[in-house]
Amino acid sequence: MVDNKTLSPWATSFFGSYYPLLYESRLNDDITKDQISFLTDIVGFTSNSKILDLCCGHLRHSIALAKLGFHVIGLDRNNPKLVCNIDLLVGDMRNIPFKNIFDVVINMFSSFGYMEEDKDNFLVLKQIFEGLKRGGRVVLDLQNREWVIANSDFNKNWDQNESGMIFLEERIFDLNKSRAIVKFKVIESKKSEPIEIFHSIRLYTLTEIGNMLKKSGFKIASVYGSYDGNKYVVDSPRMIVVAIKDS
Repeated sequence: MVDNKTLSPWATSFFGSYYPLLYESRLNDDITKDQISFLTDIVGFTSNSKILDLCCGHLRHSIALAKLGFHVIGLDRNNPKLVCNIDLLVGDMRNIPFKNIFDVVINMFSSFGYMEEDKDNFLVLKQIFEGLKRGGRVVLDLQNREWVIANSDFNKNWDQNESGMIFLEERIFDLNKSRAIVKFKVIESKKSEPIEIFHSIRLYTLTEIGNMLKKSGFKIASVYGSYDGNKYVVDSPRMIVVAIKDS
């Protein structure tokens, strides 16, 4: 049994109707295609691969992988839309209801670190370990904490979409808690009041995430700094960790 009090409150409110509008430029088909190409290159899927898309969200990756013929199961706290050829579950990532059945678990687009307490984020890794077959792999697509801190001066931005909706964005990094906080104000029209939403994600160093994976039973296989397959370095925008269940 997991304690819902330790789940960040934004996790249920942020991923509503505004989410695809806020991240429209980062959720398009071309970017998704590049990410799927990257995944197929680094993971080495087989025709029989069974994949868990953990925190599947709007199913960008689930749909693309299913179209390639893989068996995909999506799990998300928020209710995903129904899609043929994809098994979907609504649930908490700290309670994955499968044991030893997946060849690969993917956790994409900074979907790790949602919990307020480190012990709960660690529990997610333990649950992933339990769900994987021996020799199975997990892909954690994380923001690089070092890059976020180095670029923290660029902390305010605004955008306007084709319908005239305005988005004001403010980025804050809490050094004490190592959490990246992004606040949005959404103004739908000149007459409407701003709607405020935010997210807050615990960002880990490579050393920290490596220790957590090791304690969970994983062995790190590789670390990438971008979807181009570049090696992870301190100024990489991403920290994409591939780890193997070797016991």
